[in-house]
Amino acid sequence: MFFKAVKEILADEELLQAEKLILEISEKSPLPEYKAVSKKSALQRFRKELGKYVRELKIGFAIDDFGVGHASVNRLAGLNPAHVKIDRDILHQASIDITCRFVLDLASEGRSHAPKVVIEGFDNTSPVTLGKLYQLGIRYVQGYIIGKSGTELNRLDPQQRDYLKQLISHV
Repeated sequence: MFFKAVKEILADEELLQAEKLILEISEKSPLPEYKAVSKKSALQRFRKELGKYVRELKIGFAIDDFGVGHASVNRLAGLNPAHVKIDRDILHQASIDITCRFVLDLASEGRSHAPKVVIEGFDNTSPVTLGKLYQLGIRYVQGYIIGKSGTELNRLDPQQRDYLKQLISHV
């Protein structure tokens, strides 16, 4: 039913291009239960279902808030998402270096195209600099430093781009 709904939305290419759509797998919910199937088999079955979306609809998936709730190492290793979004709390941990390297290594293990790893909640009050995240291999951030979320897609203006470049160069 969900597959059909997404397919119908994507039928109008002017509304949304499939390759631009990333659906998030929430940390708040366990994977769907399948009757008489072990946990390992349930993960494989869910992965197969996601593969159908990727192949037939050409959309991507992200694991949201990695490190919180059900967004576990097992889920990351078993689903091979296109994006991994690390929960903002990592910005306040002393072990941020270890965690970022671990997620980057785990996400790319055995894959020719590593997923994009995103740190959520980055803003001017974050205790870690954008330059430090860049040194650690993080190339994507989400948060108010870029802009508030909204319904419109916006490109960075030249001043925002220059500001972010400056922040990246400061470690």
